[in-house]
Amino acid sequence: WRAASLAQGFRHSQVSVAASQAKASSQEATRHPSCAMAMRRQSWRTVFLALVLSGTVASAISGGAGPAPAPDASACDGSGHCRALEGLVLLTTRSTVKKESGRLLEATALKGDGTRGLEHTMAALQRLAVAVVNGTETLTDMQRELLQGIRDQMDDLMNSTSLDHHEDQAEVDRARDLLVGCDGKLANIELTANASSSKELSHSECRVAEKALNATRLAKCQTYADAVMRQATPPDCFGSYDPRPSAEHVRSTHACLREIASWSAALKESLEDKVVACDNATEGHNKQVEECNRLQTKYENTFCNYRKELTGSCSSYDTCRSSQLAMQEEVHAGVRVTEAGRKAQIAAAEHIRCFLGVFEASEQEQPQKLDNCTRLSPNTSAFEIIYHEPLPALTCDIEPVAVYPCDAQWLTDRYVSQAWYAQAPAKECTPCDDVKSAPTSTPVPELPAISTTSASPPALLQPVAGCPDDSESSCEDWFSLGCGALSPADCPNTNTYSPFVTVLPRTERSDNRWWGSGRCSGHSCTDLWMVVDLGVVATIGRINFINYQGVNGVKKLEVSASDSLTGSFAKAQVFAELPSGDEPGNTGKKTQNHCCTVPDTDLIFEPALTGRFFKFNVLENHGAAGSGFYRVYFERASAVAPTPAPTPEPSAAPLQPVAGCPDDSESSCEDWFSLGCGALSP
Repeated sequence: WRAASLAQGFRHSQVSVAASQAKASSQEATRHPSCAMAMRRQSWRTVFLALVLSGTVASAISGGAGPAPAPDASACDGSGHCRALEGLVLLTTRSTVKKESGRLLEATALKGDGTRGLEHTMAALQRLAVAVVNGTETLTDMQRELLQGIRDQMDDLMNSTSLDHHEDQAEVDRARDLLVGCDGKLANIELTANASSSKELSHSECRVAEKALNATRLAKCQTYADAVMRQATPPDCFGSYDPRPSAEHVRSTHACLREIASWSAALKESLEDKVVACDNATEGHNKQVEECNRLQTKYENTFCNYRKELTGSCSSYDTCRSSQLAMQEEVHAGVRVTEAGRKAQIAAAEHIRCFLGVFEASEQEQPQKLDNCTRLSPNTSAFEIIYHEPLPALTCDIEPVAVYPCDAQWLTDRYVSQAWYAQAPAKECTPCDDVKSAPTSTPVPELPAISTTSASPPALLQPVAGCPDDSESSCEDWFSLGCGALSPADCPNTNTYSPFVTVLPRTERSDNRWWGSGRCSGHSCTDLWMVVDLGVVATIGRINFINYQGVNGVKKLEVSASDSLTGSFAKAQVFAELPSGDEPGNTGKKTQNHCCTVPDTDLIFEPALTGRFFKFNVLENHGAAGSGFYRVYFERASAVAPTPAPTPEPSAAPLQPVAGCPDDSESSCEDWFSLGCGALSP
């Protein structure tokens, strides 16, 4: 301060004003971390240089050509803080301002004012250089010392500006990297998708094998059943055999016993291998069903994991990308301001260093150097920031999981529509944990799809049939015949052909059905009936009826009701022309019984039938010696919606033609063909 005052003759008051302005600026700067750091790094020479560059003592450099100008009013705010001083303090030190929202813009505002301080200094040095070259000014030792200080500060400025440039570039690069990092949110999608596809394939392959085993089981067990139902007629004496004959009938009884033994031994031998084959095929099929059901659960759970991963990852990716895009835009906006200010600083600093070179040159070189400085256009391309355009957003499509386990469309697409489903139906579906509205277990729909004609779920009852569990009741009241040709007392509920199975869900004992043999002839059936107990008195509007297939199926059925097991059964309604082929029923759909595709038929009661016990009396069948059916499902009258009877498409009801000699003995073969089997008559 003293040196400046002595050299330029400043009034003490002017120096005091400059000092107070420097002190106030220092206090203001300490409120900002970067400014505080800058102030701590400055010497008093730096403060004095700030005054020089802000124009307060610019005339000291130019040799006292006139009184010292007052501080530029535009460089000071209302509180007397000279922004030029603040700007220079920041410009001549390495800024540590974090490139964050708010603080970044605050720092760049200071840098802008600092650039103006450099421009003042550049103009003062240019005037001094012109005076020196023209010979109107001679530099004093004090001025040379000040000029050397300015050169040192310009060198520091160039170094710190380069560091600032690299910091800004790093900040821009970091914003890009954070945006690209959002792509990692989608990294696990492909892995979970592949896992789901693998489980789906394993389940499907298992069901294909199950279908083949089921076909084998059906063939083996049908062979056994046919052998039982078509066994040789027992000896004539079998029906009248008396185990306690009179003396005169001992010989004849013994002779009859020999005939019965011979007949029984032959029958046993013919059936033994067939029943073993049936049992082995059934056991193998049951094990396969158990394995496929396990794989189905694994598949559904794995798909749910895939769904959770895909939807969660897509949501996280969108959130991350939106946030990082906004941050990148903010960083770019702030850095563009500092980049422009930095280039202006570099240009001014290069001019200053050039004019300083004029003072350091010989008198002969000074004019040319001054001219070069006047024409100088500094190259600031090294301080240009490389801005990164955001890459296009990755596609994250949740359409693959829009349909998920237990959804109606899922069941149709993944199970019902598959070629194996008819012979290897899927078990009940397990929903995803995050589907709050889903039941704990959703039944697989009947072939081909879930009906949507009812606005509310059907009010299904839980009926029972077959022989009662208690030992006090007689089976004779529950059905007339079952288990093939066995009486009720000899037909346990565990038998494949017991009426007990007719009210079970199709997922339980799916290969079982009610069958009574020997009570039908010429399409007419006699004394072939069974009873179902609903457990409570109920008004039934509809029964979903799943028939036996082909000639074994029921053609005409009488249904009646009673409040007690022993009757009387009243209000009988008869349903005629019930189909049993591979054709749609009156619901317009087909379904699956134990082996085959059969009509899906509704028995609609008009009026509704009320009772606890419902009796099903088979009046006619489609031509076999026996008959029965697969399942019956009851619906209360309140749940019944009118079922339209659509006209099937021509291709939807394939015919089942027959030729050759008829099975029944009443028809003549002569009416069916004239010659066959080579040269044989009908």
